[in-house]
Amino acid sequence: MVKGELAGRENDDEIIVFKSVGVAAQDLVTAKVIYDRAVAAGAGMEWN
Repeated sequence: MVKGELAGRENDDEIIVFKSVGVAAQDLVTAKVIYDRAVAAGAGMEWN
């Protein structure tokens, strides 16, 4: 987890599900916040 409180995925077989609320603006803001926090934490990989 980006906050470091819980372990993230430990292998490729573990799947993370994001439940959208159906409002595109909220979904985009949520994705941006998650991405920014991951980048700040040095987690994941950058898509080009």
